[in-house]
Amino acid sequence: MYPDGYILKAVRKVVAEKQKVCDVSKATSIPKRSLLRYVKNILAAGIQDEAEATTIIGGYQKPRKVFSSEQEKQS
Repeated sequence: MYPDGYILKAVRKVVAEKQKVCDVSKATSIPKRSLLRYVKNILAAGIQDEAEATTIIGGYQKPRKVFSSEQEKQS
């Protein structure tokens, strides 16, 4: 896919530098719809931390725990 941080840099150009999604898409060769989705997800979540942003961009989040580690050991 893309190198680490590549999409995040493109999202920053749109959000922080106020560049158009279409222009950034052409410059980075990231599809316009994908870039727009990443931007919307970051803005909706209100994320400022880069670590949190990478989980949204990567699309993988830690699975939610139903039981604590101690509860799992009891079963």
